[in-house]
Amino acid sequence: MAIEFALVVIPLLILIFGLIDYGWVFVKAQQITQAARTGARAAALADATNASVENAINTWMAVAGIETFTWDPTPDDIAGIPTGDPIKIEIFVPSSQFVLINTSIVPLPTQIHAAASMAKEGP
Repeated sequence: MAIEFALVVIPLLILIFGLIDYGWVFVKAQQITQAARTGARAAALADATNASVENAINTWMAVAGIETFTWDPTPDDIAGIPTGDPIKIEIFVPSSQFVLINTSIVPLPTQIHAAASMAKEGP
C-alpha cells in the first residue's frame, strides 16, 4: 500500500506544482496585457505624452507586482501623432521573475510580450 502511494503521489505532486507554476505565469501574462491596453488607452488620448503613458503603465505594473519590464511605443513620440493614426504599445517582461518553483518542470519563454493598439483621438 505504501509503495503504491509513493508511486502515485510523487508524479501527482510534480503535476500539481507544475500546474500552479504555469498558472501563475498565465496570470502575470494577463496582467501585462492589461498594462499594455492601459498604456495604449492613455496614448490614444488627445493630450497624451510619453510621460503620461509611462505613468499609466508603471501604475498598472506596480499593482500587478511586476518590477522589471521595458515598454516601447510605436511611433516613438506619442504627442506628435496625428488624429486617427494608430498607436502601438508593447511591453516586454523577463519571465524569470514569475517562477514560483525554481525548477525546470515547466518550460517557459525567456520573456513575456504583450501589445495593444489604438487610434489617436482628436480634440
